[in-house]
Amino acid sequence: MERYHHYYDRYWTHKRSRELEQGDLVMAVQNKSDHIQNKLNVTWIEAQFLKDGLNVLTKCRTMLQYSYILAYYLVRSPQTVIFEENQKDLEHNTELLSGLLDDQSLPKSKKELLDLKMKLTNRAAYCERRRIVLLKDVQSGYDKGIWKYRDVT
Repeated sequence: MERYHHYYDRYWTHKRSRELEQGDLVMAVQNKSDHIQNKLNVTWIEAQFLKDGLNVLTKCRTMLQYSYILAYYLVRSPQTVIFEENQKDLEHNTELLSGLLDDQSLPKSKKELLDLKMKLTNRAAYCERRRIVLLKDVQSGYDKGIWKYRDVT
């Protein structure tokens, strides 16, 4: 039962986070984007990195959410250990990306804007690469018949 609760909690945590981020964080990102455009005199395309980061965050949350369902049913093996490490790395970096997007401080200069853009773009790119690694790992496990499933009946 403890195993079930662990995976259930992880699933719902990412589901709730994604839903909250789709509401509150979308507005915060839009406000930050508007501030950057108006106060720092940059074009909307130069502020697009915020929305791009939010899109990556959403994809990562969705991937993590459903990866916990798969993880619950998998029989422990060397391949599942690798899968769980990839999952853990994606989860950690997804939280860091979320923190960057959720940061309420607004850049006051172009230098601060460039620093924010570099941090957020690099973190989003890393998260996207890790999401793809996890996705390919899942697909490879299916294709090669590596995954063995627990009998939960």
